[in-house]
Amino acid sequence: RQAAATLEALHPRRTLARGYAIARLGGAAGRRILRDAAEARPGDALELELDRGAVDAEVTRAKPPG
Repeated sequence: RQAAATLEALHPRRTLARGYAIARLGGAAGRRILRDAAEARPGDALELELDRGAVDAEVTRAKPPG
């Protein structure tokens, strides 16, 4: 029972409900999840998936860690 509750809490939809977003880089044919700011370039198209819907955005600046 506890394992089921843990899995439910980690489900991507629950994460989005807590205010996080999933950022996808690229056009519809080649979208992939953006995990590293160094992969993004100014002018790149992004889709941000939210708890309720999505928004399109454009990279203006990438700030890799460090």
